[in-house]
Parts: sequence; C-alpha cells; structure tokens
Amino acid sequence: MPALQVREFPEELYEELRAYAALHHRSMAQQTVAAVDRMIHGDAGSERSKGSRIVSFESSAERERRLEKRRGIFARAEERRRVAACLMPEPSALLAEARAERDARFDELAAEIAEKCR
Repeated sequence: MPALQVREFPEELYEELRAYAALHHRSMAQQTVAAVDRMIHGDAGSERSKGSRIVSFESSAERERRLEKRRGIFARAEERRRVAACLMPEPSALLAEARAERDARFDELAAEIAEKCR
C-alpha cells in the first residue's frame, strides 16, 4: 500500500487532527485517509470504501446506544459493589477474628506441649 508523507504540516492543524482521531477512536492514519476520502468523494466515499482497508465506523446514534449500554453495565457493577460492601465485615473485624483464631491455636499447642513435658 502506498505511503504519504506531508512536509510542513501546520502544528495546530496536526493537533486538531490528532484530537479528532482520538475522539472517533481512529489512528492518525485512519483519520487522515477517512478525511481525504470524504473530501474527494463526499459521504459516498465511506460506502465506496467498504471493501477497502478504510474501516466503517458507527453513526453517532449507534455510538450513543453503545455508550449508554456501557454506562448501564458500570452502574450495575457499582450497585453490586455497594451491596457487597454492606455485607462484608470491616477489615478491622476480620483482622481481630484472625488474631483470635491464631491465639486460640497457640494456646492449644502450648497446652499440648505442656502435657507432653509433664
């Protein structure tokens, strides 16, 4: 596939292109090809290039539906985390319980050793 190098590209325009590409989840190369294609062929360019290497991207309505679904997933995950946090004991309580179990086991072992020494 041919490559294109552009000299003396205005830095401000470059940064705008970079931001626009990121906003549309494209690489700089993908965004540049899409922009040139759209400039030359208009909106028909995206239809023309379906078989080529240019990726067809979702419409703004499709993107909004996808993002809304994602927000819903994150909201349900956050709710599950809150419920789980309410059911779980405090870390200090878990630590106190573990120490009590450890101390009880040490006491048992000390008693066993004391019995063997008698």
